Amino acid sequence: MLDNGLREQPAGWERGRVRLMDREKKYTVREMLQFFLSKVWENNRKLLIFSLIQIPVLVLSPYINLVIQKMIIRGITQQYIFSRFLLTVVTGYALILLIQALSEWLEGRSEWYNRVLVNTLLKCVDEKTLNTDYKNVESAEGQQKRQKALNSIYDGGQQLIKVSVSCMVNLCGFILYGITIFSYQKVLFLITAATAAAGYFFNDRLNKYEQKQKDRMADEDRKIKYLEREAAATRAGREIRLYRMQNLLYGIYDKTICSRLALEKNICRGRSIAGSSVHVLSLMRNIFSYVFLIVMVHNGQIKVEDFLFLTGMVTGLSVWISNFMSDLSKLHRFFMFFCCFFEYLDMPETEDAAESHYILNTAPSVRFENVSFCYDGSAHEALKNINLTIHPGEKIALVGRNGSGKTTFVKLITGLYRPTQGRILVNGVDITKYGSKEYFKYPAAVFQDVLLLPVSIAQNVSSATEKKTDGNKVAECLKKVGLWERVEALPDGAGTSINTQVKMNATDLSAGEQQRLMIAKSIYKDSSLLVLDEPTAALDPISENNIYQQYNGLSAGKTSVFISHRLASTNFCDKIVLLDSGKIEEEGSHDSLMKKEGLYYTMYKEQSKYYRKGYACKI
Repeated sequence: MLDNGLREQPAGWERGRVRLMDREKKYTVREMLQFFLSKVWENNRKLLIFSLIQIPVLVLSPYINLVIQKMIIRGITQQYIFSRFLLTVVTGYALILLIQALSEWLEGRSEWYNRVLVNTLLKCVDEKTLNTDYKNVESAEGQQKRQKALNSIYDGGQQLIKVSVSCMVNLCGFILYGITIFSYQKVLFLITAATAAAGYFFNDRLNKYEQKQKDRMADEDRKIKYLEREAAATRAGREIRLYRMQNLLYGIYDKTICSRLALEKNICRGRSIAGSSVHVLSLMRNIFSYVFLIVMVHNGQIKVEDFLFLTGMVTGLSVWISNFMSDLSKLHRFFMFFCCFFEYLDMPETEDAAESHYILNTAPSVRFENVSFCYDGSAHEALKNINLTIHPGEKIALVGRNGSGKTTFVKLITGLYRPTQGRILVNGVDITKYGSKEYFKYPAAVFQDVLLLPVSIAQNVSSATEKKTDGNKVAECLKKVGLWERVEALPDGAGTSINTQVKMNATDLSAGEQQRLMIAKSIYKDSSLLVLDEPTAALDPISENNIYQQYNGLSAGKTSVFISHRLASTNFCDKIVLLDSGKIEEEGSHDSLMKKEGLYYTMYKEQSKYYRKGYACKI
């Protein structure tokens, strides 16, 4: 056991480490293939098995068809025994029919398992979003990278295995047909291969151009999804109608859509140019092949059945090579897109390489030592040289004007961000030594923006699955915040779901009830460090005061931080800290700050005058 209410856990209990990604890192095809194959093997081995079976089936089917056609021509010209000849033809085409049926069945099964793979990749993105540093979720860079990662899955993930199988099929077909043609005439093989390679060059240039356009499209997609989400939101729907914002939103939406369509137009233009170039090359190859084979027949080098067989082979080889090059080009494009997927998964984490880990088991002390913080990309510090001590079990109120740094203070004390300069000590230990994931277990916070999931009231309180939710504990927490009678009267009690927009038999809660539910959630967590970040901003002063007074009793014996823009609601706190422009301007009790007649005094008098008898608002 250690002093200061900390208990040390064995070294190596958690593999804490700093993961940093070189922003210029290049992901190799081998690395990405290893990742995807490992995901397929872990989650869906049947997809790999069915895909491998498809390869010989798809290669042999057209080859056998050409061989049978050659046998038919030879049989007609050389007068085979009719019964034996007919049996050979029927058997051959029956075999082809069987192979094609097997191919269709395998393709259907593979299509389903491809969807499973896409869901697996989407799950990887969701897991990253839910577990990554909060700054990666909040920052514009993180949001952009997430959108690009999702686009890469939708653009390439749904076709990755299918195109990979097609690429292997075309490669095997190229080898089989190439060996056959090479055995007849080397020049014919070389001409066919050279024209197909030239076609790949055009497609490769197109892929690189498309990648640049896709990067720009990710920004437009993010804007479009934001507009669609806000237009459908209930809270936005009120203002849109009352302020007649429809034309404004139409204009913004049309402008964004036009920007995206312009990028799509550029891609289509590039595809048209590349496609035309490939078709010209194919035409030149076919003309040369036919002339070359006709000359060979004329010179008696090959027979009629060989001519038909080789023309089929040349056409088939050109198709195999063109498709192989096209598939390679697609895979190249997919892997270029998937770089965005891996860039998001590899966004920097600030998980600390802590030598030891601690558990808070009492109300902690918190000390800010010369703490400053600046958001990425900002030229101004949100907090500047903060020095503050919060004693165990002490209740402090953090007040100040908008933009003074209150919310940033909350992000730091709850571990969502780390100081740019200085350090935060919890029970005398630097907060970085706890490890972010471990530290998140201890603070309980109630924010201004309420997060209610469309699950039962009990699960919203417990933040756990139904099996892991303690019903009795939920009921006790709801009673403490005065919400139990309301919940008990519902048809399913605490088992009633929230959000009628998602579920038919759900219920909706008022703003005050939502805040009480969030307070019950913080009580359920049974934390020793409590934070309220202006959760009552939307409530009237009386409701706000009732909630704070109620929470004052529930926070007994815990270290608590209360943030409110209404100064009169913080009288119950042991100490009041006034922030202004990111600095601590004043601190002390309510009475001591009123005696100073400083900024706190001015703000308090300004707010309280609206509630004094005889005050008349001047317009």
